[in-house]
Amino acid sequence: MSDSSAKWKWEIFIKLVTALGFLGTIGYGYYEYRLHEETREKERKFQQEQSFQHRQFELYKTFWEKRFEVYVDTCNSAATVANFMAKLSTSGDMQSLLANKPKSGFWKLYYGSLSIVEDKHVEVALFDFGQTLRKCENRIKNSQPPTVEHADLLKKQSLELGLACRASIREYWKTLEDVDRVKLSEFDKK
Repeated sequence: MSDSSAKWKWEIFIKLVTALGFLGTIGYGYYEYRLHEETREKERKFQQEQSFQHRQFELYKTFWEKRFEVYVDTCNSAATVANFMAKLSTSGDMQSLLANKPKSGFWKLYYGSLSIVEDKHVEVALFDFGQTLRKCENRIKNSQPPTVEHADLLKKQSLELGLACRASIREYWKTLEDVDRVKLSEFDKK
């Protein structure tokens, strides 16, 4: 082999290695670019999901805060009505008690804000309480005091309404625990 032939082979070899190195660098650069783009895309999607979950959580939080407020007002109102009817059922002076009848706002809650936020169990307990209250009110319209049985039933139903409200609130806290578990599991993936 001649020197010029060997030199020519070396030049071709060097040019080939240089071209392959150039192509390898471009390929590796593209690979790194895609890898970082995928990572950024995953992070962007994760951030969007977190943002959506946060907005959804805030919406639910507002709803549940209002629900809690209405439940407390309803339970207080039902207790006021039940205690008043119990006094009426055993009082000999119905007229003076009626003159000082406390304002409970029960029917306003019943037909108003409670009908927006109540769940099924609260609705049933509320309906039962309302039915018994109507019986008491009908007796009062006929100038008769509520029966002791109706007054006792109202007290019992007032407690049942409170328990139904508490169960509804407990469901909310269970939901919050589930949301927290999901958030923690997402955090662990990072």
